[in-house]
Amino acid sequence: MVRLRGTVLSWSPSSMWMLFAAVFNAVRVGEAAGRDTIGDLAQWLEDRGGSVGGLAVADVPGRGRGLLAATKLVPNRRLISVPSQCVLYERHVKDETVEMQRLVSYLQANATAQDMVSNKFLLSAFILEQLQHRSPSKRFAPYLRDLRKSAQTMLPRLPLFWPAEDQAELQGTMAEHELPRMRRAMRIEYDVLSAAAPNLAASHPLAEYQAAYSFVAARSFTLPPEAGEDAVLYPFIDMANHEILEPNATLNSEEFEEHLREAAAARVEVKHQADGFTAHLFSQRAFLARQEVTVAYGFHPNYYALLRYGFVTPWMHRWTCLTKVRLELAVDWLPRGEKSRWKKLLRKVAGNAVSFNVEACAVPGPGLSDALAFARLWSSEQGPASLKRCGLDLNQASWKEWKLDIACFLHTASAEHKALDLVEGALAMARQRLAGGSLEEEEQLLSDNSLLPNLRMAVTLRRDEKDTIQKLETFLHHARARLRRAGSMWRYYFTEEAVVKSKHAEL
Repeated sequence: MVRLRGTVLSWSPSSMWMLFAAVFNAVRVGEAAGRDTIGDLAQWLEDRGGSVGGLAVADVPGRGRGLLAATKLVPNRRLISVPSQCVLYERHVKDETVEMQRLVSYLQANATAQDMVSNKFLLSAFILEQLQHRSPSKRFAPYLRDLRKSAQTMLPRLPLFWPAEDQAELQGTMAEHELPRMRRAMRIEYDVLSAAAPNLAASHPLAEYQAAYSFVAARSFTLPPEAGEDAVLYPFIDMANHEILEPNATLNSEEFEEHLREAAAARVEVKHQADGFTAHLFSQRAFLARQEVTVAYGFHPNYYALLRYGFVTPWMHRWTCLTKVRLELAVDWLPRGEKSRWKKLLRKVAGNAVSFNVEACAVPGPGLSDALAFARLWSSEQGPASLKRCGLDLNQASWKEWKLDIACFLHTASAEHKALDLVEGALAMARQRLAGGSLEEEEQLLSDNSLLPNLRMAVTLRRDEKDTIQKLETFLHHARARLRRAGSMWRYYFTEEAVVKSKHAEL
């Protein structure tokens, strides 16, 4: 199964949440009475063939609501079963109300509108309509009442809904760059909603759609391709919080995914039947009573996890290759002379700056290599006509293909040094754009236990990126030294083989 929040459940021995029901107001599933939403939800699920066993629901300090082991759990115990008739997804919501029927009809008649919306659009529209409705859909009323309650506590943790002074702490980070893109994407979907269901849009402004979409994005799974890749909401399973066991060595992408599987404390399985499917949550290791059953939300950098789910992982920069820095090369920085015409063309197709997302622990990776190849083009002593002999015709290519390979016979070692200067200048500017102080000062801030939650998460992002910048600067410093030593073999100084050989020499 593919899941937006991940397919792995795990807990960290370093932060075992030994939570006591009396302290944290845990409700053992199946024992609640009256109008408690958890009790109603459990009964609703069981009445439709589902089940929840061995679990309690609790408010976990600093993490929101979560699932606890109500008793000792053995490996391979089925904890939750959710039949598809209890799942909120496109197939169920598209005919649930008159407004949803209008939306579906509009999309079916408008291919352009279909291309403008995500797989969360219909589910977000349904949640928008239902979470403030006095009489929610009878078929899903217990689940919708519970979702309404959890949305009130979850959304304030997302930067999209932070106060302006907290958002300002994200200055210069990847998160700050992504926030406007998120808003634009939601605006486009809201415009489609307004055209398709004007009455619904008239009752719910853009800000409410942003909240509904953000809630769905944070809580939803994604069905596998063979099942349509719909966004789905699973009762109870979607209450699990996030935890990833900290590794003890730096992991690349494949190794980190393997680590997630090996560290899993539980697993989600989807079993298909003729009349639908059932999603199950199984324990994959033993739990003591009151230990939290957590979910690893997948393979994401901290800025993505913060924007999407409202949390960060403190060690992400240390053990993974996920942290990236956005390097900008402003058109005004680039050399003039014969290349003035290029600058006019670049500004026309790319604006006032071009950017590259660069990671530090897998260098020379594609981001850094692309930035350097772009910088080579502008550092070359040769003009546009000459560089056509190396296969470069800027009039025929997207700016992302404006790259000069180091193998070009017209390129020189002195021009390569100038290209390194441009990239190092972009790194310096990236550091200047970041809010806060030095890397050491950010680490000191994070050691302060009184730091407010939003500020702690913002500082974590800044620390991650400043650490990455420092690693990249160190790498380029060594690269320049290799270039100086390489002599006639200088064209090979940036290859992976040269980097590895240099590291061995340093050891």
